[in-house]
Amino acid sequence: MIIPTKRARILIAAVLLIAGSLGATEQPGSTASPGYLVSLELTVDETGAVEKATVVASDNEILAALATGLALKRKLPPRMEQGVPVKYTILAPMAFAVEGDGGAEAQKGPMPKLIVGKTFVSPRVPSALRNEKRGGGAILQLRIATTGSVEEIKVVRASHQAWAKAVERAVKQWKFKPAMVEGRPVEVLRFMAFIFEPNEAMADLQWYLAPRPCLDEFIVTGSVVRRH
Repeated sequence: MIIPTKRARILIAAVLLIAGSLGATEQPGSTASPGYLVSLELTVDETGAVEKATVVASDNEILAALATGLALKRKLPPRMEQGVPVKYTILAPMAFAVEGDGGAEAQKGPMPKLIVGKTFVSPRVPSALRNEKRGGGAILQLRIATTGSVEEIKVVRASHQAWAKAVERAVKQWKFKPAMVEGRPVEVLRFMAFIFEPNEAMADLQWYLAPRPCLDEFIVTGSVVRRH
């Protein structure tokens, strides 16, 4: 699911790197830096305005929507052929750095699966934060045992300590289907992002992106809970 960007303005730091003409490829032996990546194919008109942006590859649905919006606002140098401006297409990778991110390879490891049943406990937004003008979040690292229980919780960072404590109280009660390797359950460390959106006011982008390896983002908007 992609969160509509029209609901609120998100402050983000992104670097747009023009990789060259369509069909440009990564050099053999090169290694991508840790961080979330989105690659777009841009169609640029005769004036240099981006008239179309198509997602070619993406590590994250939310970032794909944001990167597309950013690209459509850009003005690029017009391309001239025999003195006449022409339309052209380029490949444009966008990099979103996340502190502590292990990269796409880390995400390929075994993943536990959250059990959502009748006894499942969702984090509740503290009353003191329900009227905030901007949402917030917490990034947690969970140690999930071979039994599927949450053995240890570490708050990596949080916008509000009250929200971090509310999340911890709920997550301590969670149960998972354990991660499996060759048919056997294994203990794993996984990051997870928890976001609250009071009155549908979105948080800064940093709270939607947990370092990898990570589980789904967990978003609370009023009484509605969403996982991505």
